[in-house]
Amino acid sequence: MALKEIEGIGDGSGINEYRRELAKRVVDHINNGRNRLMLALMTLGKTYLAGHLAQWQSKPVTVFTRQWDTRHDIYDYAVSCRRVCEDDVAIAPSFQQHCDSYDEDDHPEWVEIIDTLTSNGATASKIHKWFGVEKKKNMPCQQRDGKCTYSERSDFEAEDKKLIIASPQHAYVESYTEGRVCVFDEDPGKAYETEVADNTVTRAVSQMLSTTDEIDDVETLADIKDMAPPKQMEIVETIKNRDGGLIDPELGLSMNGRRADTPLLIVGELMATPLGDSNFKRCEINLEGREATFLKDDQEGGVTTRVPPALYLADTVIGLDGTPVPEMWNNRLGLELKVDQFLTTEKRQDYINDILGYNVYQTTWTTKPASSGEYVNERHNMVLLEHAYDRGAPGRRGEPVAFITSKKGRKQTREFAERQYDEFVANDELYFGGLKSSNAISHMDTLVVSGSRHPGDREIQRLAALDGYDVPEGEGKGSEKTYGPVGDRYYDHVTKHMTAQAIFRIGRDEDVDGADIYVHTSTIPDWIPITAAVDDDDRDSIRTRTDKEHVTIRALQTKEVATTTELDEMVDYGTSSIKRHLNRLHEDGYVEKETDRGATVWIDAGLDDGNWWGEVRIDD
Repeated sequence: MALKEIEGIGDGSGINEYRRELAKRVVDHINNGRNRLMLALMTLGKTYLAGHLAQWQSKPVTVFTRQWDTRHDIYDYAVSCRRVCEDDVAIAPSFQQHCDSYDEDDHPEWVEIIDTLTSNGATASKIHKWFGVEKKKNMPCQQRDGKCTYSERSDFEAEDKKLIIASPQHAYVESYTEGRVCVFDEDPGKAYETEVADNTVTRAVSQMLSTTDEIDDVETLADIKDMAPPKQMEIVETIKNRDGGLIDPELGLSMNGRRADTPLLIVGELMATPLGDSNFKRCEINLEGREATFLKDDQEGGVTTRVPPALYLADTVIGLDGTPVPEMWNNRLGLELKVDQFLTTEKRQDYINDILGYNVYQTTWTTKPASSGEYVNERHNMVLLEHAYDRGAPGRRGEPVAFITSKKGRKQTREFAERQYDEFVANDELYFGGLKSSNAISHMDTLVVSGSRHPGDREIQRLAALDGYDVPEGEGKGSEKTYGPVGDRYYDHVTKHMTAQAIFRIGRDEDVDGADIYVHTSTIPDWIPITAAVDDDDRDSIRTRTDKEHVTIRALQTKEVATTTELDEMVDYGTSSIKRHLNRLHEDGYVEKETDRGATVWIDAGLDDGNWWGEVRIDD
């Protein structure tokens, strides 16, 4: 039955053949209990797949995805199935989105309280109980008739649901994972990581020591660190064996700095050892069948803990990602997912070229980091946007385009030329760091991606250190920069994979016939085919128009045909500048030139058709 239903996906088009094959592979892995990481390109219908899994096989499913809109899409797909009804499906609620107490307009003081408690590691259910019972101070959601919206939406039995749709953080709820098929739609990212400042760690430890009698004769973390190593190890064993465990949500019910993970932080501070030369200390800590990671940055300060959910309880775990780093997936989830590549590199390229109809134009051979905004070239962005907007294809001239860059790059470019920016750009809501699973521009067919995301060398080192690798700072500059064989994998994750995610946001809808994508960075993964690229010698394909060039253009438009001498009389700069401007315009096809008795004659051959901001000199 399942195979017949999968064969009915979509029409007979090429893209649906790929989607059917992906669905068959995933269902086969589930039926045979195989944990797999599917290298499933963006656009292959992962959301559709997730919404239909409860129908295509008999095991209960939980889908974890970061985007709230994606959760609703999965729900809609699920309830459209013949053998799944609304009562079979539940979307796990969000504390911040569904609790009536979390309202910045009506209850700003409660928003601050809730943010503090959740950042301390207290769970939503513990917070509601703490105020409603132990503190005898009802939250606003407890002061009215009826149940809190969050509590009401959480009130279901997981075993009664064929499909639960949730955020990655909900994987900590064991009833959502035990005995179920757990599907992760895209990399969970930092969902299982907590970054804590050094002073926050110090305060949390002091507060725990002052409010419990678990450790005698010490008041601060410094006191513990001053002890002899044997005594420190005794404390480690005491903390490991405490009744509340190494992560105790009860400890997070505090407004004075105590945290749920304080016991884990104490153990980590005492057990962590130097990791090579990168100035990190690291250790792994057994946590009820899972391996938690503690990482301390001795160079820039701060601690990172990573605590995977208890996915060993699951029946099967499936990861869906178009740009995965398998090692990061395995360490974040705390179990091994074997990779199912699904498409070879050659087939991926055929899919991008022939099925999606993507034309990818690489307009520079440099990386163009855009995260900080310092290296953003607003004029170049305007040249690219105007070129994409006014690209001259029959029937497509003058259509606003999609634009993806960093948040700062977007702001700076808009402020640089707001009126024309608004004319050229139809959608700029996406940015580096906020791309995965978004369909905001899936209906469009033209995109400009400008610059690349680079969070800095230390973040690349931190990610590698979490997985146990000592990675050096980057050597070299731009496209030649390297972090070594291991470190480059993490660089690719934060930079090249983000560029790929940007590219694949466009033209995803079935009624879009291909897409033109102008990518102004060299950080394009090797497996994405390039339709055309700037010449190696040029480095950049962009030539901006100067104010003087605009004066030269207006002068020749006035005369229509003129010698260099005649134009010189109309402007207030020399003939060398005039010749440079007109020779460039001649190369671009807007000006013709002839020689008449030794004098160069310039002829307007379409200056009205030239773009205002400049030219993108690439064969597209």
